Amino acid sequence: MSITPSVIVFDVNETLSDMGPLADAFTRAGVPASLARLWFTEVFRDGFALTSAGDNPAFADLATDSLHRVVTQTLGPGDYLEQVDSIMGVFTNLSLHPDAAPGILALSRITELITLSNGGGIPPWPGLRPGRIFAAPQCSGRSPVETCPRSL
Repeated sequence: MSITPSVIVFDVNETLSDMGPLADAFTRAGVPASLARLWFTEVFRDGFALTSAGDNPAFADLATDSLHRVVTQTLGPGDYLEQVDSIMGVFTNLSLHPDAAPGILALSRITELITLSNGGGIPPWPGLRPGRIFAAPQCSGRSPVETCPRSL
């Protein structure tokens, strides 16, 4: 006997989106590629801590602020707005893993799907739009934490 879950919750970053391009973005900015994973982990740690303390900053603001610190600590004092903007541009436009969109569309036919998010004021995840996961009119403009009806 198989049981169909009433809802499936996905983590977007790393689970659905391909974080690989971040390492190249860090390298192009003059920052070691190995710091991409550390930076990303610190953003989540800080987001969870702030949310637990009653603050709910926008994820992009938290990520940008953290990235400024990482770049400055690595490269020394200076104005690194261009490097930070470049890395954030890559981050906010990450592609889905090749199997993510077909898998999610198949699952959406049998259950409701939601994604986890960290922080407030997050628009629909840019990485999901190219996969057309939220392309259905009833899902347009929803935040990642809202459900999209099964009737896709």
